[in-house]
Amino acid sequence: MRAPTPHSFGRPVRTRRARVAGFSLLELMLAVVAGGFLISAVYFASSRSSKTFQEQQRIAQTQLSLRAAMEQIRADAARAGFLASPNSTTDPFVCVPRPTNRIQAVRLTNAPLPTTVSGTYRGLPAALMAYNPPPIFRTAPGCADDSCMPDVLELVGSFDSPEEFHAQWVNTSNRQIGLQSWTQSFRRACPTATDCNAIFAPGRWIRVANTSGFAQFVQIQSFSVTCPAGAPCTAGTIVYTGTLQTTSASTACGVTGLGTGSRIGVLSGVRYFIGQVPAALSLANRGTSAADNTATKSDLIRERFSLPIVGGPVLGMSIALEYGVEFDVRFVVNTAPNNQPANLVVRDSATSETTAPEDVRSMIVRVSARTRDEDDMWPFVPRGVGQPLTSLRVRAADSANSARVRSMVSEIALPNLIGPGQ
Repeated sequence: MRAPTPHSFGRPVRTRRARVAGFSLLELMLAVVAGGFLISAVYFASSRSSKTFQEQQRIAQTQLSLRAAMEQIRADAARAGFLASPNSTTDPFVCVPRPTNRIQAVRLTNAPLPTTVSGTYRGLPAALMAYNPPPIFRTAPGCADDSCMPDVLELVGSFDSPEEFHAQWVNTSNRQIGLQSWTQSFRRACPTATDCNAIFAPGRWIRVANTSGFAQFVQIQSFSVTCPAGAPCTAGTIVYTGTLQTTSASTACGVTGLGTGSRIGVLSGVRYFIGQVPAALSLANRGTSAADNTATKSDLIRERFSLPIVGGPVLGMSIALEYGVEFDVRFVVNTAPNNQPANLVVRDSATSETTAPEDVRSMIVRVSARTRDEDDMWPFVPRGVGQPLTSLRVRAADSANSARVRSMVSEIALPNLIGPGQ
């Protein structure tokens, strides 16, 4: 054992201190910078992913809205001509004299929108036409004709009620028709006086067909219904304007006997066009919020009207497709003479009116809608002549970005337009 030296007494023994582990300032700064880059990358990826997800949700909603609008058009097309006539001018089962205002099941207008409804371009703000090129209509270079304009489709049939009513009696001298109130059609349509009066509103046109199927058209002047409290309606009487002729030895066209059993259909029309619901209507009919009803917003409008097609009063308007930007209709027409094999051709009406609606067998409908807002990742690409619309400027005429556009095309049959002898 080593003996202690004199120098070690009374003095602490010095030892080397252990080195403590840690980071230098430079290392900390590099770690902070690297962590910032990593957090920024994660945030950027998350932000982009969230934005892409939201945009895909908007696109999916647009596609669902398109399908719903197409089904609405399909349902209305199935009623075109129902309890009416494909064309009262040529229908062999329409009595002579024929109606002065022609009853026709379909009418297509492929022309600049008329100003017969409130405002310019059927209620569309003029700002929609101010861009060069305008954002909705003439979006393709070289669209100098009406090929870039949305169509107007009008359908006529029994849209307010699917029921065919039966007459108990017809008094052609007093111009009155009594309805059979005990039939199921009357009871279904008229559970209350309010429901019945809404169907048989004054001004509506009705089709009166005898038991042999020959039809005449008159207009409702007034209607009265008796509905005891807590019981079904028991009587309904129509007072009409116009003339109902009776059958005779020389003609089978007209009201037979007392008119018992005559079949009655109440007519109205549905009109589709690209436009904007007037601000005077309730917000529920105009859009999801007041901010949505801007100068650059358009919708596919479903408008209910009473006959005649031209000048008939509007019964109501609603949005069939919000943010609708394109509506194109083409008719599949049978050009073969009667009793000949069908010769079907596709026609895009070039005139304001279809001259032979009874020859239309189906229609090819194209509907397009845009997303609500522009997508910063979706650049604006002008549509080429004859090409489908894929993008649409919304914010400004010189915007580099655009809203996405989705389209749907469907062929829709018109089953009620093939009448006897047509």
